[in-house]
Amino acid sequence: PRPPSPLPPPPSPLPPSPLPPSPLPPSPLPPPPDPQITTVASAIAMSTSGQHITVVGNDGLYVSSDFGESFTQKAASLSSTKTLSGVAMSSDGATQTAVSGSSNAPGSVYVSTNSGATWSASTGGIPNLNVNIGSIAMSADGTVQTVAVRSGFVYVSSNSGASWTQKTTLGTALWNSVAMSSTGATQLVSSTIAVQRSTNSGSTFTQVSTPFRFTNVAMSDDGTTQYGVNRGLYKSTDSGVSFSQLTAPTFVFICTNSDGSIVLGVENVTSKVFLSKNGGDSFTEVWVRTRSLSCVMNGDGTRMVFGTTSGAYMSTDFGSNWSQL
Repeated sequence: PRPPSPLPPPPSPLPPSPLPPSPLPPSPLPPPPDPQITTVASAIAMSTSGQHITVVGNDGLYVSSDFGESFTQKAASLSSTKTLSGVAMSSDGATQTAVSGSSNAPGSVYVSTNSGATWSASTGGIPNLNVNIGSIAMSADGTVQTVAVRSGFVYVSSNSGASWTQKTTLGTALWNSVAMSSTGATQLVSSTIAVQRSTNSGSTFTQVSTPFRFTNVAMSDDGTTQYGVNRGLYKSTDSGVSFSQLTAPTFVFICTNSDGSIVLGVENVTSKVFLSKNGGDSFTEVWVRTRSLSCVMNGDGTRMVFGTTSGAYMSTDFGSNWSQL
């Protein structure tokens, strides 16, 4: 017999597969943009959507039409001798009114009809005296506007700020805050001696019985829900006819959203910021920022802006995170 055929040699081993290249290290996150507003932000206004934001302070006026991504300073178009102290805008941001004045500078009113692109002085009815215009509110369409003057009168406009009527029946007082419904029909103005309520767009006012004279007021778009602060937080659910005290921190100022369900407030001593999502029934601390001066939020309350002595800060997630504008 033939000898068995030799076994074939084993196949050569395949060369090892090359190792995949090492992944590139992740790119570093870009640094946050430099803040655009570093001055005192004494008052802020925001449109219902949050697209338009206007901030006023002691070095002028800043306007944004891209949800706060960028701001344009408008100080050059206003008198450099004025200290701006208040601002309000219509629900779409097209109509805006800024007020200025202090005890040593003439008070003035500036009106914009193109979302803050240009401004003009309104002198119809408000005396150009050394007055401190402390607060302003306007209706959703910008037609009805009310100005509260510290150590002066309350003034009402029914033509988008073109002319103003002095409410002499209210007398002079330290009028420090004003709020109104979206139609302008329901209004609330507060001073150190009285809280006054109107249901006819500021034509007449009636004094409200409250435990304290409110230092700051806010209300829902329909005017039904109203808030006032002074040594506590007070709430009305009957369009300002009566107020009851809520269990809340001692706020120095507050703001609310369109339906009054979300309330943001700054505590008087610690400057802690508290948020309520249930109409003031309970509050949660969301932030701490020293020397806060003002706050505003958009219609659904997702966007909030605080003004402080060192600039303006915004949250787009119900106050969970904040960034300087």
